[in-house]
Amino acid sequence: MIEFFTQTGSNLQNERLQVVAKIANVWKVNELESALLTALATTQGPAQQKIIDTLAAYDSQQVRKTLAELAKSPESGKRVAAVRAIAARRPRAAIPMILKLLQDNETSRAASAMVVSMLSRKDLPPVLAEAIQNTKLPTDVARSLLRDVRVSGGQADLEKAIRSAGQLEQAKWKLTPELQTALIAEMKSNGSATRGEQIYRRKSLQCIICHAIGNAGGLVGPNLISLGGSSQPDYIVEALLDPSAKLKEGFTTLTVLTDEGEIINGISLGKNGDGLRLRLADGKEVQIDLDSIEQTKPGKSLMPEGLLDSLPQQELVDLLTFMSALGREPDYKVSTEPIVRSLETLNYTNAANSRLNRTSMDTAASNDTNMTWRSQTTKVDGTIPLSELDQFKQHRTLPHTSFVRFGITMPREGIAEIDIPADGISAWIDGKPTPTTTLGTLPLDSGDHVVVLAINRVMLTEPFAIKVDGDAVISK
Repeated sequence: MIEFFTQTGSNLQNERLQVVAKIANVWKVNELESALLTALATTQGPAQQKIIDTLAAYDSQQVRKTLAELAKSPESGKRVAAVRAIAARRPRAAIPMILKLLQDNETSRAASAMVVSMLSRKDLPPVLAEAIQNTKLPTDVARSLLRDVRVSGGQADLEKAIRSAGQLEQAKWKLTPELQTALIAEMKSNGSATRGEQIYRRKSLQCIICHAIGNAGGLVGPNLISLGGSSQPDYIVEALLDPSAKLKEGFTTLTVLTDEGEIINGISLGKNGDGLRLRLADGKEVQIDLDSIEQTKPGKSLMPEGLLDSLPQQELVDLLTFMSALGREPDYKVSTEPIVRSLETLNYTNAANSRLNRTSMDTAASNDTNMTWRSQTTKVDGTIPLSELDQFKQHRTLPHTSFVRFGITMPREGIAEIDIPADGISAWIDGKPTPTTTLGTLPLDSGDHVVVLAINRVMLTEPFAIKVDGDAVISK
């Protein structure tokens, strides 16, 4: 290995060097230190960065000096690799360098990953929080970093420091003609509907809970199935950043004050006998006795204020691009094919996983109280986003598995045609194991039926759609 690093020529530029460097890192061969330092001068690009990563295994004064110099390099790749190597060995010493990387859009994503990697150590988040508190971060960088920290489990003091450093309390998205013009221009030049759909589907934004696209999603807000085809970009920008400015007919809200002093906001669904029905922001419907209503007045949009303030500008642009594509671009038009778009997926809990381990996968299709399910929608193209499904590991030798279920209705006795991938799926109909080869021509009695699918996450790695045809219809 020493001879490999000390030789010259083009071999040092290929993938073999990266592999050997990785082996050297694992084995921590002390004799390789000088060879690695020598090889730095004759390599470039990914191979050189891999050598820098490998130097993290060594802690001599010469290595410290070399990494410190590389951390100041004008080349962003070298800077990132050097700071990452320093952070691996001496994280506290690397924190000031990480803060410098956060200042640069070209290196901020890598720096954010380094911050997240430090959250697993109890002693480092307070040090990070204090350092970040005493600096200033670009607003978009702070937004991205805050999201990454929250996704990784969160850390209250660190999140507070990030908000302060990025001045996020003051950095709210406020609609102005200048911002609207800039966003529309970026939508055309740099917006991605693909990335935008991923942002739209984030649980933290609650878009799917409130809005449907076709027959998948919530009923609190307008259906977005044809938003891009029927609305200009300026309207979409205004609808997102100032949702109360123009409430769509049928979605105007009402604020109700009861005689007990309770304030209830919701969309009026009309009066029913002696009561007023409202749909709340979480989609639930309530009925308020007319006699208990002290006062009513028009309300604002149920879309929470500041909901998008955490989004960096590029993510806001991508979200707007996605919404503008709905119903306009072919890839974002909801097809009329009989695709299952609303279904449920099995929640991972210790109790559910333990139960499946002690019994069999059949339990997922039973009425076992340990099995709890949550709503799941498909993407606009009708495919199930597998990355959003929880995974179960029954036994060491078995692959990770996810579960989904949906309902079909047979108006009369007949043949159901359920179209799914040929491999990687097990099925149950009404709790009974059913060979997937029979699903294409499945005899069923009239009435409602429940279909449960177990998805082998090793064999199936790409999103797929479920189609239901024949005499069956998809249950609502």
